[in-house]
Order: sequence, then structure tokens, then C-alpha cells
Amino acid sequence: MARVVSPTIRAPEPGSFLPPRPSIHPPDVGTGLMSTMTSIARDSLFGNALAIKATYTRMNDDILRVVRAIPSGRVTTVDAISEFLDVPARHVTYLLARRFDGDRESSPWHRVLAHRGAIGRTLCDAHGRSQIELLAAEGVDVGYRGRVEDFAARYFQPSIETTGVVPAGRPGLRLI
Repeated sequence: MARVVSPTIRAPEPGSFLPPRPSIHPPDVGTGLMSTMTSIARDSLFGNALAIKATYTRMNDDILRVVRAIPSGRVTTVDAISEFLDVPARHVTYLLARRFDGDRESSPWHRVLAHRGAIGRTLCDAHGRSQIELLAAEGVDVGYRGRVEDFAARYFQPSIETTGVVPAGRPGLRLI
């Protein structure tokens, strides 16, 4: 029979070489105040995760709606979209790099340029046409250095009036 030294640590049996592992849980786990606090914290974190996912879904939809609102023959920049929607520019760039996999044909991703009218990385649509070829088909001239000629005249400034999108803002955690 083992001698009890404390409620959680037992003395080794005579003749045994290793002491048993001490218990790391208090005897009343699963009931009481700690259990209630743990379940509340878990529920609030789960609720925050759902809220953040809903916000990102809306943010993605807003970006798609702004890109679809750019008229043919006009261009805008990643920075303009990110400032208008108050979202990180990296997120806009990420969606553009994916080229809206399900909506390649209906989304004029090629009308969104990098900083100051420069063509970013060379991207192609589902038919292998490059961004420069797609812009040229709409009458937008791209110079030999990869910048849109007469950028100021072709620039499209996203706004609530021109796109119909009301910005949702950046996602974040709700504090309880």
C-alpha cells in the first residue's frame, strides 16, 4: 500500500525504481467555476472565428464587386482598392494572384495594376492571354517598361458612387 504524501503526489512503492507521475489535474475538473470559464472562453473564441470568417467572406466579395465595377478601357491600382475598402493591400493582391479561380471569365482582374500603373508579375487568363494582351484588346496601351501609357486619363478611382460597395473595414477580434 502506498503512503500518501500529498493529495496529488504519491510516495513510491517499496521496491519500485520510478515514482508514479503526479496528477496535473485538480480532483474537481469538469465541474465548478473553472469548467464554466473554460466553456465560455471556448464559445467566445469559436464565435470570434465565425465572425472573422464572415468578415473575410464579405471583404472578398467587396473586392470582387469593386474589380467588376471597373469599366472597360479603364484601370485602377491595388492601392486604390485597398484604401477604398480599408483592407490590407496584400489581401487584394492575393485574390488577384489567384485570379478568382471560379470567376476568371467574369472578373476583369487585368484592369487592376500595381503601384502607379505598372504591370506587376506577368499573369495569364484561362486562355493563356497575358495581362498586357487583355489590356491592349480594350485599347489600353502599355509601354515597353510595363507601365500604362496615359495612366492619369485611364485611372478609375473606386468610390461608393462608382462601385456601389459600402466598405466593411478590416476584420478584427470582438472583445467580450
